[in-house]
Amino acid sequence: MKTFLMKGDKVTKIYQKSRKFLNILSEQNIEFMVDLESFDFQSLNEFGFSQEDIDAFKQKYESYNAERKI
Repeated sequence: MKTFLMKGDKVTKIYQKSRKFLNILSEQNIEFMVDLESFDFQSLNEFGFSQEDIDAFKQKYESYNAERKI
């Protein structure tokens, strides 16, 4: 519970439908939503993601923060 309050949900819970994105986050040791604060979503171009996909990931992150971040 303490970890959840400090770091938020795990990225695997929020982005569960995008295994490729989760693998990239795992390689960069990003486990919790708070870890995405310094993540450069535009770097996903290098991995073959379209701009629409990148915008969707970013939007999901921003809406998560708007709803749940204290």
